[in-house]
Amino acid sequence: MKWRLLTALSAAIILGALFSAYVPDLHGSQTGLSPTDKIMISKAGAVRSMASSAPGFLSGGGLLAAAEDVEFAQPVSHDVTLNIPPVFKCNPFDHTLVVNLEGPGGEARRNHILREFGKKGLRGRFKFWPAVNFGTDEQLAQETGMKKCPCDAKKGCALSHRRIYETMLAEQWACATIFEDDVTLAENFTSRIESAIDSIPPFDVILWGFCPGGAKPRHGPKDQSSVPILRYGWPGSCVHAYTVSLQGALMLTQANTPVQTPPDGAMDGMHWFRDRTMLHIDRSGGVITGSYWFATPQLSWQGVEADNLDGGV
Repeated sequence: MKWRLLTALSAAIILGALFSAYVPDLHGSQTGLSPTDKIMISKAGAVRSMASSAPGFLSGGGLLAAAEDVEFAQPVSHDVTLNIPPVFKCNPFDHTLVVNLEGPGGEARRNHILREFGKKGLRGRFKFWPAVNFGTDEQLAQETGMKKCPCDAKKGCALSHRRIYETMLAEQWACATIFEDDVTLAENFTSRIESAIDSIPPFDVILWGFCPGGAKPRHGPKDQSSVPILRYGWPGSCVHAYTVSLQGALMLTQANTPVQTPPDGAMDGMHWFRDRTMLHIDRSGGVITGSYWFATPQLSWQGVEADNLDGGV
């Protein structure tokens, strides 16, 4: 009878030693395991090392010991100012860029812009943006599957615009106003837009001029004085004068990387390739696929004289 008792006692001692060696101590005391031997299963199912267990948690299970161990977050106790950070407040003229070919090739159009903008209140308030040379640009060739350019001029134009969007994202500009270098501006262009700034809605793109039915207007509207009303919708192609928001820059960069379509094509969700952005939207024919707005009356157009100048991209 004694030997049976001794055998049971010995077995209990051995089992106890094994249990203490392989089961973590629920009271937080050190076991025979080194810190690198302890593991935890993450929510994603991955196994990672645990140097020690946090107080109040099971070492391997991640379960709270008691509900009172979790603190309540506290709401703010002061009045909240209903403002957003300055980076998201759009003044269309904080960043004003004119796409133009550097060097002698773009000189005629640069001179046009200097005259036109000088008359319309934008002197000293804009910069030229280097246009992609579709005859030589290596990135354009790579993105369009060419060994080298000359490449598609419209896709070169799209890459010029996309590089502005990428700069906006890198610098966190709230918005930027982009012109092509054959643009003509309505009378009092700057002051009329500034009068509408406080009523600008959340947007991806605001078109200050456009091409109804794809045809370039060669003359401005009769109304050359009204403060523009912004209307929701897509009035037609062309991007000779528009403001794009930071959110719009993200969408258009995603939609046209690598470059696949002209810049105004990237604004049409029906033309977005491989459904790379805004996957939740309805892409049926005739459906507006972004937060697009346009000015009435139009404040810009592409006149014949400027459009026929050398250096177009």
